[in-house]
Amino acid sequence: MGPAVDSMAWAFLPRPSKLVLPRLENAMPAPAPLAALHRDHLRQLTQRYQAALATEQLGGVVLLAGAPAFHFLDDTTASWKPNPHFSLFAPLPDAAGSAVLVPAEGEAVLLHLQPDDFWHAPPKAPRGAWLDALDFKTITSEAARDQEIAQWAAAQRGAVVTLGPGHRDPAGFRARVDFARAQKTPYELACLRAANRLAVKGHRAVQAGFEAGESEFALHLRYLAATDHEDHELPYTNIIGLDERGAILHYHHRRREAGPGESLLIDAGASYAGYAADITRSYARSPGPFQALIDAMDRLQQGLIAQLRPGIAWPAMQSACMGALAEVLVDSGLAMASKEAVLEAGLPECFMPHGLGHLLGIQVHDAGGQLADASGTLAPPPAQHPALRLTRTLEEDVVVTVEPGLYFIPRFLKALREGPHHALLNWPLVEAMTPYGGIRIEDNVRITADGVENFTRDAFAAEA
Repeated sequence: MGPAVDSMAWAFLPRPSKLVLPRLENAMPAPAPLAALHRDHLRQLTQRYQAALATEQLGGVVLLAGAPAFHFLDDTTASWKPNPHFSLFAPLPDAAGSAVLVPAEGEAVLLHLQPDDFWHAPPKAPRGAWLDALDFKTITSEAARDQEIAQWAAAQRGAVVTLGPGHRDPAGFRARVDFARAQKTPYELACLRAANRLAVKGHRAVQAGFEAGESEFALHLRYLAATDHEDHELPYTNIIGLDERGAILHYHHRRREAGPGESLLIDAGASYAGYAADITRSYARSPGPFQALIDAMDRLQQGLIAQLRPGIAWPAMQSACMGALAEVLVDSGLAMASKEAVLEAGLPECFMPHGLGHLLGIQVHDAGGQLADASGTLAPPPAQHPALRLTRTLEEDVVVTVEPGLYFIPRFLKALREGPHHALLNWPLVEAMTPYGGIRIEDNVRITADGVENFTRDAFAAEA
């Protein structure tokens, strides 16, 4: 781990057995070391947005937090997350209707909506030293907000654009800030470390519940308790699949029937100040061929991570993953052919139909993953890997997930059995492994000058 940031960022994070990691919420000031990093982050962020405004010859940008949408024919709202551009400036999860105004010159302004509402508890006023780097005004109605925005826009020297729900996307401006945000500030790196520490607590709790034979639903509740999260505070919906459900890439149901379950795939994260962890682990109840596959995939993943450094093009890592997966298929006996024949037949893509990873930050799938440059030139995924979310060349302080998988998906297995390459597979072994679902091993890593810092493995080591 990077010593300069680590010593500052982790000084405030206690490590007793009971979860007491603080979260940056509206009413909670940031601990002093993180607050200093946060002020620097806001200054750097403001400079980044102002550079984009200057290039696009704009006078300012309004970043609307947005607001929850009502369910059809109902007076309840769907789960909601703020506009990520707003969240980059203001770590306020309860900020519906608020806005951040970034001028071409000068300080950014936070308009925080606190309506006088007797039906609901109003959002708590923001607190913390980070407000030293951000002008702050409380408003009590959307009409007052709109008036403030109109007066502010009229005072700027140049056109003002809006980034937020319901507004035309100023694509040139957004591409510039999205491309730049892939490189994380020290504050963002500290938050991502903290999110990983929280998520690992949940993963450890679920592992214990799996060993105790609990249901998917009970395992999910364990995770929420261990991470001190409510469902809507998770960065994404937990994936907790026992047995064959581990082959459903985005499995969001939670069976209440008790286990025990012979295998478990858990893909679950946590949020810290809006920044996300995204971690996956797979477990087998007993030693045997499936556990051997988990061990092989873990070695595969660590071998891929060891190759990461600045200057590496991510599509090349996807190709390296397919080559390594072909070796696993052959070495395990699942495929009865050479590595070259397995690759030629496209078998690895049938056992891993998703990309190797994606950018990670204020969003789980952070924006800008398919941008080739700041001007907005797109780098589409290669034809053989259409699901690839990341196509960029890696740079220092970029944070990515690395998540190879091996799944026994009935749809693909049926196509293989009926296709021209059916003789390449050891069908008795494939059928024996199919009830176990699948395997995914996912870590969150920061690209350093000469390699990586693995937030996830560091967090598991600290928890152990």
